[in-house]
Amino acid sequence: MNKASFHVIVAGNPRWAKMLSGELCEMGVGGYNHPGLRDSLRHFKLDPLRKFLSAKILHWVYAPTSPPRLFGMAKQLNKKVVLHWIGSDVLDFRDYISSHRCLPGYLTRLVDVCLAVCPGLQEELKSLGIHTRIIKLISPKIEADIQKLPDKPAVLVYFSGESRQEFYGCSYILSLARKLPDIPFYVVGSGRGKLTNAPANMSFLGEVADMESIYRRISVHIRFTEHDAGQPSMVLESLARGRYVLFNHAFPHTTKVTTIQDGITALKKALSATTTNLEGAAYVRENFSWQHEIEKLKDIYTELLT
Repeated sequence: MNKASFHVIVAGNPRWAKMLSGELCEMGVGGYNHPGLRDSLRHFKLDPLRKFLSAKILHWVYAPTSPPRLFGMAKQLNKKVVLHWIGSDVLDFRDYISSHRCLPGYLTRLVDVCLAVCPGLQEELKSLGIHTRIIKLISPKIEADIQKLPDKPAVLVYFSGESRQEFYGCSYILSLARKLPDIPFYVVGSGRGKLTNAPANMSFLGEVADMESIYRRISVHIRFTEHDAGQPSMVLESLARGRYVLFNHAFPHTTKVTTIQDGITALKKALSATTTNLEGAAYVRENFSWQHEIEKLKDIYTELLT
């Protein structure tokens, strides 16, 4: 089968669906980022409908506890459905299982193959009775040169929107920033929201289009999440540029922190570094390739269609 003839509809999580569809197209697969039925119907968009009808595969990123309408439509039209787990979606499934004492029925009725972004997530899903194959979702932004550390050290933090700040360790980050008032903390992905007590050295930049300019300004990235079985892209992007990373989950070439004192000690050490994190950059370069993952994904598509 000609792999370029797959014609894949990619939908679900907006950020990852857009990225994956672009990578598929670059690797010779007809990938299309579907805006969703509701948006298409509201704005009388016919192109998404035509693309959906001609597609052979629906690839949905971020597993929902109830199936989107596109799943049922895809099966009625004899299309294959791929469900891609990215990490935080497993929390919703744990809540669902606690309430219903079973997995959502659509997983066996409508989904042809489940994917996970990393081994840790695969094991967590296996414990819930969900079997997956590993396809990492890797941003092309990890393809970067090592950058010299800035003259004035600074810290990068990511919050996914104002409503989920605490999930991303907001209280922990606030404590670190207050302990180091002379160090700038740049928060991306979220505005200040209701955080009226944030210290003056914290800048809330919201969604940033030009992340390269931010990476050049920082020497350390801190990630302190309630749950992190997925593949944290900003950790990889930071390591690829030779930045130091503090993380509350075990990950190669990062420093694991669990308490405020851990964080202060590790952060002071990282901020005082005069050389880049060469080992971390080499690890990302040697172990993460979005092109390699897309080739593996194309093989899975081929299996589904033959």
